[in-house]
Amino acid sequence: MGPRRSGKSSIERVVFHKMSPHETLFLETTQNVDINLVNNDLIRFQTWDFGGDISLYDNVQYGEGSMTPDEIFKRTSTLVYVIDAQEEDYEDALPKLVETISTAHHVNPNIHFEVFLHKVDGDFMSEETKAERQQGIQHYVSGELGETNGDVLVSYYLTSIYDHSALEALSKVVQKLVPQLPTLNNLLDILISSCNIDKSYLVDVVTKLYIATDSNPVDVHTYELCSDLVDVVVDVSYIYGVKVIENKEGNKNDDNGTVGAPVIRAVPYDSKSTAAIRLNSGMVLYLRYVSPFLALVCVIREEYFTKRSLLDYNIDCFTASLERVCNENNKRQHARGLTTGAGAATAGGAGLVSFNSTGAGSAANAGTATGDASDGAAGAGTGIGAGASGSASSDSSAGGGNDVGVDTDTSTVIGSGASDAAGTSSGAGAGANASTGGVSGSAIRSAE
Repeated sequence: MGPRRSGKSSIERVVFHKMSPHETLFLETTQNVDINLVNNDLIRFQTWDFGGDISLYDNVQYGEGSMTPDEIFKRTSTLVYVIDAQEEDYEDALPKLVETISTAHHVNPNIHFEVFLHKVDGDFMSEETKAERQQGIQHYVSGELGETNGDVLVSYYLTSIYDHSALEALSKVVQKLVPQLPTLNNLLDILISSCNIDKSYLVDVVTKLYIATDSNPVDVHTYELCSDLVDVVVDVSYIYGVKVIENKEGNKNDDNGTVGAPVIRAVPYDSKSTAAIRLNSGMVLYLRYVSPFLALVCVIREEYFTKRSLLDYNIDCFTASLERVCNENNKRQHARGLTTGAGAATAGGAGLVSFNSTGAGSAANAGTATGDASDGAAGAGTGIGAGASGSASSDSSAGGGNDVGVDTDTSTVIGSGASDAAGTSSGAGAGANASTGGVSGSAIRSAE
């Protein structure tokens, strides 16, 4: 929502429809409301783009139907109000902003309120002006709401479609709608600590919004590079990617009996998608497929990227845990009629292998280590072991696991239990399970 020509439709088209920012100059004014669906493995929601002339007291027309503003607010999870920061009279929009927040909060106290101070392009506005206008808006809104709605929380963002600020702001908005966010963040924290990764993002491939990230601070420049890497993978795959033949047998036309020709198309993103780009700074951008709609994008130092086999193994463990989270989410959505449920389940897959270890060990979900290999029923169907000779294999008793060889100088294990070279189990409670949110996962320990 927001005043006319404030940039609401431009943000929506650039982020969710891949429109070039320059093409938004030719967009027509939104008259009533435009509705679009956004869907991935973790979240499903609609975006409602309202025209600037919408009234809080009249019915809103959409398609062939209509709804009252109260009915809309009752079904709303987040309200994003966009203000054009370049307008000299931007303060005229503030009373309407306060009225909208007050009305929506009265109808639905659970709504998240987000204010985008938009069009803060670097060439048109200094940093001092940006900060001054943001502080002015915050002071006015908090003062007005403090008299009637003191418990309302409002978040503020400086955005522009000509950089990644709008993407970053919407990423933080969407994250509030993901019930499994704490679980995802925790899984990423475990991954980066095991692999010495500097920063990781779980990115929606279609929109390039990051659904989750680790607890390290978000650097805007780093996120821009990771976001651009997703574009590189998709664009290159369209040219050189795997070709899929659709309609192999053709479609029969009932009128004249003719058969349509097979259709060949490129698959821009699949389970084989991966990319690595080395930067002049000594860092490596690394992208891996984790689900049909999500990619894991990491920033890692080049010296740690040389242990890519261990990195890939740990990412496979993360992917297995993510799959369990997504499956749990799908069950809840199905049970609630595709509505977002509250709560999250921590899913533990196979043990992760740390880059910084000096012993031999093995990990398996609910498995015990013996000698130079371990047999266990790992959550992801994989196990890992290392013996005194420098390498070993691992067997899995669940789901046909992978065999992985690991050098003894990189085999510290984070998982349930570990074995030393003598074949004895070390660590408190080998094979113990830790549970959060109802789904059991392997306890996290290190083998010295």
